[in-house]
Amino acid sequence: MVILVHINDIKYNANILRLFRDYAAAILSTLLESFLVMDVDLKVVTTNQFFYEAFQVKA
Repeated sequence: MVILVHINDIKYNANILRLFRDYAAAILSTLLESFLVMDVDLKVVTTNQFFYEAFQVKA
């Protein structure tokens, strides 16, 4: 079986996802409240600077 894929489409979609991720990260960095994002396994995905300062933890 041979599957042909347009690599340009994959690269384009990866770039769009990267842009959205960066945009979301920029929004989180501007929040003036502590913010924590966890995955379904309750592992920390990301936090903002106020979280680190409020709970006195390091990245």
